[in-house]
Amino acid sequence: MQKLQSIERAFEVLEILSETGNEPIRLGDLARRTGLNAPTCARIVQTLVALGYAAQVGRMAGYVTGPMVHVVADRCAARPDLVHRLRPALEALAATLRETAVLAMLAGERRLSLLEIQGDRELI
Repeated sequence: MQKLQSIERAFEVLEILSETGNEPIRLGDLARRTGLNAPTCARIVQTLVALGYAAQVGRMAGYVTGPMVHVVADRCAARPDLVHRLRPALEALAATLRETAVLAMLAGERRLSLLEIQGDRELI
């Protein structure tokens, strides 16, 4: 399967923005974490901002995910999928074991955590 590098890079930027939560990340730090040169990273971020998938916080503070990320996530969450079906069972498991229960899947060679239910003890 042939991948489009520009889309791959945009999603990498978006994933990093989602990891930082509400904490803004500066463009230079974003470029460093992605391994992209600053102008390329800036163009990707500007495009994500224009589309609503990223938002600039203050003039120099940095960037966070934008409202479109939440719109897309809400649309996906409305589908009856694996996470919604397994949430009650995972909650029961976490309560019974008093441990954190994690639902994860492999996407290629990446481990994706889909749902985490906190138990009484911290996951290390």
